[in-house]
Amino acid sequence: MYQREALKAYGQTPPEVQESFRLAVERFERVFREVPKDQPWRAEGWNALQIQGHLIKTHELGALLVKVLESEKPHHRLLHLVAAAQQRSKAPRTISKLLAPKIVQLEASETELASRWSRTNQKFLSQLDQAHLTGKRTFPHLYIGELTALEWAQFMPYHLDHHLPQLEALQVAP
Repeated sequence: MYQREALKAYGQTPPEVQESFRLAVERFERVFREVPKDQPWRAEGWNALQIQGHLIKTHELGALLVKVLESEKPHHRLLHLVAAAQQRSKAPRTISKLLAPKIVQLEASETELASRWSRTNQKFLSQLDQAHLTGKRTFPHLYIGELTALEWAQFMPYHLDHHLPQLEALQVAP
């Protein structure tokens, strides 16, 4: 389960968050290289490619959120769509899992995912190069609540670490 307090461990400044993100990407990639890509990590769970696709979409959204929350401009229209999707899904939960909204799911070929993975992660890191992460403006996370630009930036490496055990489960799977 996501915990707002845990976000603080991922840095308080853009360079600290960048380093946390880089390290989380490295941890993810190290395990990702070693696991079967088309086998779900548990019954009704995602496979490694679906997890990677979800992370790509989340990182794309994270870069946009940081940019918008740091500006004085009105929220980007995509964010209105995200908020509407969140409203419709009403934070779906089961006892053992959270369900990601369709807007942060991505199905694509392994080659397309690999290319997009690199581009997306670089874009997020570049966005942090330009960020101050000091504003009070917020945008809601479906499960955690209202987050500032700093908290959204912290959420990206936190989220990678959240999905890492799913990949690790594939390492020991028969």
